[in-house]
Amino acid sequence: MPNISKRRSLTMIAIAGATGVACGMGAWALASGDSVTAAPAATSQAAQQPLAPADYPTNASGDTLGEQRLGTVPPTLIAATADNGKRGYIYRSDLEGPAEPAASPEEAARRTRDLLDDKGQLIVPVYAADGKTRIGTFLAGWAESAQKGD
Repeated sequence: MPNISKRRSLTMIAIAGATGVACGMGAWALASGDSVTAAPAATSQAAQQPLAPADYPTNASGDTLGEQRLGTVPPTLIAATADNGKRGYIYRSDLEGPAEPAASPEEAARRTRDLLDDKGQLIVPVYAADGKTRIGTFLAGWAESAQKGD
């Protein structure tokens, strides 16, 4: 019998990754002046809502930073608490993975496995507001029974 839990976990991570890529593409499109809409909850055109620009502070490198706000373009650096308890920021791109979509479900699963450590965890660095000084790590997610090589 196939391992349903493992398949479900990998599917959840792939969906989360695809959602992150969609948010990243929305932010890029907004920055380039294109129209951006959130993924519809229903097939109706009326269900689409535009992502609003947010007035996030910026650091010396020009990266936006702050708490992600529902319905807005997310900041480049998202506020997070590191595993060591220090408050800092994680790069949105570290959560989203590659910008280009996977060509197949197998490629999506491979990309997900490549992001995970040998325990099946997605651990990303946490930075100070400058976006350069690493102050800790953040456990962004994990896949049960999805250890590398499984």
